[in-house]
Amino acid sequence: MAKMDESTLKAVVANEIRRAIGYMGGTIAGEREKALNYYYGRPFGNEIEGRSQVVSTDVADVIESVMPSIIKIFTAGDDVVKFEPQGPEDEETAQQATDYCNWIFNRDNDGFLILHDWIKDALMQKLGAVKAWWDESEDVTEETYQGLTDMELQQLLQDPEVEPIEHSQYPDPFAPPPAEAPVDPQAPGAPPAPPAPPSMLHDVKLRRTAKLGAVKVVAIPPEEFIVSPGARDRTDARLMGHRKRTTRTKLIEEGYDSKIVMDIPVTDDADLSGESISRRKDEDTADGADNDTLDKTSEWIWVNECYIRVDYDGDGKAELRKITVAGPGDTSTILDNEPVEEAPFYFLCPIRTPHKLIGRSLADLVMDIQLIKSTLQRQLLDNMYLVNAPQTVIIEGQVNLDDLLTRRPGGVVRAKSQGAVEPLVTQPMLAPALQAIEYVDSVRETRTGVTRYNQGLEADSLNKTATGVNRIFTAAQERIEMIARVFAETGVKDLFRGILRLVAKHQQKSRIVRLRNEWTPMDPREWNTGMDMTVSVGLGTGNKDQMLAHIMAIMQLQEKIVQSGGLNTMVSPVNIYNAASDIVKNSGLKSEDRYFTDPSKAPPQQPKPDPEMQKVQAQIQGDQMKAQNDLQLQQAKMQADMQLKREQMMLDFQLKQEELRIKAQQASQAPLPEAPRETDQGATLTASALQAVAAALEKVNAPRRLVRDPATGAAMGVELA
Repeated sequence: MAKMDESTLKAVVANEIRRAIGYMGGTIAGEREKALNYYYGRPFGNEIEGRSQVVSTDVADVIESVMPSIIKIFTAGDDVVKFEPQGPEDEETAQQATDYCNWIFNRDNDGFLILHDWIKDALMQKLGAVKAWWDESEDVTEETYQGLTDMELQQLLQDPEVEPIEHSQYPDPFAPPPAEAPVDPQAPGAPPAPPAPPSMLHDVKLRRTAKLGAVKVVAIPPEEFIVSPGARDRTDARLMGHRKRTTRTKLIEEGYDSKIVMDIPVTDDADLSGESISRRKDEDTADGADNDTLDKTSEWIWVNECYIRVDYDGDGKAELRKITVAGPGDTSTILDNEPVEEAPFYFLCPIRTPHKLIGRSLADLVMDIQLIKSTLQRQLLDNMYLVNAPQTVIIEGQVNLDDLLTRRPGGVVRAKSQGAVEPLVTQPMLAPALQAIEYVDSVRETRTGVTRYNQGLEADSLNKTATGVNRIFTAAQERIEMIARVFAETGVKDLFRGILRLVAKHQQKSRIVRLRNEWTPMDPREWNTGMDMTVSVGLGTGNKDQMLAHIMAIMQLQEKIVQSGGLNTMVSPVNIYNAASDIVKNSGLKSEDRYFTDPSKAPPQQPKPDPEMQKVQAQIQGDQMKAQNDLQLQQAKMQADMQLKREQMMLDFQLKQEELRIKAQQASQAPLPEAPRETDQGATLTASALQAVAAALEKVNAPRRLVRDPATGAAMGVELA
């Protein structure tokens, strides 16, 4: 098959757009317009002049009563969704994906307002739609700098996002004058070198063009969303699209070629859809004024951003393509034509109808109740008017009509005969009317789950048993929780999975964001985009006292398990932290990190030493100390022995000298003189010192023992045994 030409493609797209507009603009559009009128409490169109025209606001009451509960479910915690790892290797990336996608939704985009408008559109108009895409728009700003030096200017112009527009330079008035160039002594006749140029300052005006790549999420009005008939979900529709009116300037800002945009033909039809008119009925000016303007860039153009399944390349298989067309019908201009993986639209429907994309809204359940209740209220008021100011029966010609029509206290009505003026009695219907209204309210509560008990408006609740009121409250909350669960498992989960795919595909570098008071780099290029996901639904619903009681009972059970030795088997520190965290969230506080520390984020504790290993280490340490003491003892003994031997040798030498002297003296038979003799130690040995020398010799040869410190056991010296 041949590739589809442009004219055929235009015809195919135009035909699908017409079918989608006819489907969405028929019965569905009529019901959504009616829901808007009921929400705003506008007249039904059956009012009678002179009768009560009060309009009950049941649709608005139900929607506004449900909104806080559902919004709180998704915003009570820090994370709207949580990604689950596929395996142990995905634990860290799953936590990073959770933090980053929630950060993108709440920080890069107005997460709360998106959820508010998305949910409210669904509750009121059957289907709420948001659109998420990767935006690569450019942010152009102009900056002016004055008094820059050459180096500062050069550094500024090195930025590829900067383009100079205006530039002027002038000498620096505060720079010192340039020094005269020295004369070369080897060439005295040569002219001096020219002086150095003065320092210059620069005034410059720059245009900075920053390319901002980020995920953008917006809630689109239901009347701007189109889908082919028969669509069951967001994956099998033949066409899904965003149909809107915009100006040429906005198209150029979105990156489309200005020449092509300026050549797009325009149509003079304004946005006359019933939904759009009903939405802005109270405004002074209607949306989508005509193109009566002299500025062509401000002209309104119909643009259809379509995601259509079509066999464009002729391979026999219809693939999903993004085709953006602008202008009227078959004469439209194709602005985009590229293959895509999925359509960027995500939907919420409060009451799903199986096998249909568009189900029912809360307004559908209440609109007939509002009409019936308004009729009853009107009749009740009309009855009270007639009871308080009854009609009068008169005999024609017997009563002065001017007196009768001028009603005032103490007034006089002139009549020609008695009985000419009689009141027409109206039976009061207050009690039956109030009973009927009470019945209608009970029907509304049964349908929607919005009761006076969960609104705190029932004064008689104090006279009822706590168990009975609790059952009513729980049953009502289950209806609201069911709607929240449907929202979570359809649109919210799909949206965050789409955000994950967008950042993983388009973000080309790491981004540093502030999470939990820490700056954390986020690089989603290696993340697993097929991770499972859970949505934080359930906490914050139901009776908070009941939930708190359940959590406290769980914590008591955990405490008993821990006391019985079940820590880290049946109960871990993370389980205990989760219970404490749920208590904080149940109290309405957003961050549990202020009160508890997540054990999974605590630094790893040192493992407890093995007792057997401790014994071995103690024995080794004791052996080392004994060996050290033995070595010290041996060294001390060796030193003592050496000292004793040295002293013994000295005494032996001195004694030998003294013996020789005595023998020499005896041989000459001379009297023994007291001639002293200097030794190496400076001591003088005389005959009287012989006894001391002998005693010293005995001391040297005496046995000895080592002296230890009684406290430490260290060797201190040697003493006689």
